[in-house]
Amino acid sequence: MTASTAMPPLKPWLYNRAVDLVERARMARRRSRPTGMQAGVRILADHRVAAQRDPLAVTLDAFRRQLETVVAHDARVVGLDAALDLLIHPVTEACICVTFDDGYLDTLHIAAPILRELGIPAAVLLPTAMVDGRAGYDWYRRSAPPRLTWDDVAEFVSDGLLDARSHSRSHARLPALDADRVRDELTESKAEIERHLRRRVGAFCYPAGLYRPRDVRLVLEAGYRGAVTCRSGPNRGGEPPAELRRTLIGWADDAHRFETKLAGVLDEPSRLIEAMQRRRAGGRG
Repeated sequence: MTASTAMPPLKPWLYNRAVDLVERARMARRRSRPTGMQAGVRILADHRVAAQRDPLAVTLDAFRRQLETVVAHDARVVGLDAALDLLIHPVTEACICVTFDDGYLDTLHIAAPILRELGIPAAVLLPTAMVDGRAGYDWYRRSAPPRLTWDDVAEFVSDGLLDARSHSRSHARLPALDADRVRDELTESKAEIERHLRRRVGAFCYPAGLYRPRDVRLVLEAGYRGAVTCRSGPNRGGEPPAELRRTLIGWADDAHRFETKLAGVLDEPSRLIEAMQRRRAGGRG
């Protein structure tokens, strides 16, 4: 069974629409504006910066405003590897870590210049078969956005502020695969990035945020120091390193909602969203 036939294609538009509705309902019930940030490392999960109305994208203006909001909060901004270092112990200050999933080309051409201008580190999380052109973004119903090539990735990481880490080999849903296939997804992606960039890869991101306890164990066995999920909230330090929380950022995040997310108002798990994630995961246990 190949990654493309392991399960039907993901439908992020449906999942993100459900997340949007849940967040709107929670914000409507709140009377006061959120203020401040909680202690811990809040890892932001971006995908694209683009003008298209893509549920995985934010516009250029929205992205700049979000980063400027982070700077205005005087939060400590750290890269993903630095976050793993911090989280070995309790974290008593407010920290932000920026990540981008899937390796879209606009991460280099649109997001990277703003990150460099503001001096904000970030990590792009790569499904390496997509970078190679051996797999595609099959969750797009129409034409998929352009992808990064290995030359693009090298340019992205050239100054040391920005970095690349693993998002599996083919973006397969790990719970749907047997253990040997999961090991291949983990180890091949890690080895490919290390070979192309000549640097150690210590962080992993679960495709679509889907995983089971077996996959957590296999991530650590594959030599990763930690991994990020799609469960929202700050990481306080001392959590299981391969189940770090991450806050999803998308097209509906205007300035008010982004501030609300930074304040932790929308972190509480939703039964609807948790049920949808279980259904998306499927899997063999």
